[in-house]
Amino acid sequence: MTLGMTFIFSGTVVSFIILSNAYFEGSKSIDISGKIIDYSLGNTNNKHYIEIKDNQFERIIKLQVQQPYEIGQTFEKRMYIGKWGLLFLKK
Repeated sequence: MTLGMTFIFSGTVVSFIILSNAYFEGSKSIDISGKIIDYSLGNTNNKHYIEIKDNQFERIIKLQVQQPYEIGQTFEKRMYIGKWGLLFLKK
């Protein structure tokens, strides 16, 4: 019972962080661009994962994307950075 409640509470907290990141005041748009330094295909649902070396922030960013990319290819996307510092796209 305690284990089940722990999973429910953990899921609720993670969901709150993700939703509040996008919907609280203070999110701003940023342009992400850089070279892809790593690419991998997930185990299920054909999920694609890339790592890029961002030119603006000089850091490595890991993203889940909808299409395959090649290492060395340039990735450019306008994204938003939310209240908690997490990147997201608006649809």
